[in-house]
Amino acid sequence: MFNLFGERLVRLVELAEAVGFQRVEQRLAAALLGLGAEVRMSHERLAQRLGASRETVSRALKAFEGQGWVRLGRGVIELVEPQALRSLADAGAPSVTSVTEATRART
Repeated sequence: MFNLFGERLVRLVELAEAVGFQRVEQRLAAALLGLGAEVRMSHERLAQRLGASRETVSRALKAFEGQGWVRLGRGVIELVEPQALRSLADAGAPSVTSVTEATRART
């Protein structure tokens, strides 16, 4: 029971950190990479996982498609250029230093 609670708490903290310090595009790129080469998931479900609106996720996916990084189909997202998505996801990973500096700047 405590393990389950601990895992959920960790996921909640990770989501809060991502929402606070990363752009939706970066979070989406990382999520897509973690789901495989062919993602069978609705835009709504992806949005729920990211803590974003469906419209925002759909816009970002359309931009990814325009870049040639993904191919969108009904109920499926095919990763065409995972290296480009990895670069975007890695660029958005906050470091401990940047998180600390951002917290200090707000106080």
